[in-house]
Amino acid sequence: PDKRWNFNTRVQVVGAQRLPDNALVPHEYTHDFPSMSPVYGVWSGQVSRKFGQNLEIYIGGENLNGFQQHHAIIAASEPDSPYFNGSQIWAPIMGQVAYLGLRFSPAGL
Repeated sequence: PDKRWNFNTRVQVVGAQRLPDNALVPHEYTHDFPSMSPVYGVWSGQVSRKFGQNLEIYIGGENLNGFQQHHAIIAASEPDSPYFNGSQIWAPIMGQVAYLGLRFSPAGL
């Protein structure tokens, strides 16, 4: 097989998680916040190609299935509120992310 090419993929499955209790927070702030997170998966992948012994180029992406949590921060529009709280983040809050890179390894290292 051609060892210049390398293909990698990863699927991470995250099980349900118990989230902090919001019983003392007014319902108007917590109606979008469950007591348990759902099970979800995140898919990532990368392709790389070596050129000689010292140079490699790669392209890849993270969260390729685009799963993300909406409404991640309680009272996000009121940062001075006593109810402002970021402890409910249980999943990616950004969508898909792509990257491209070049890896150079000087000879002898």
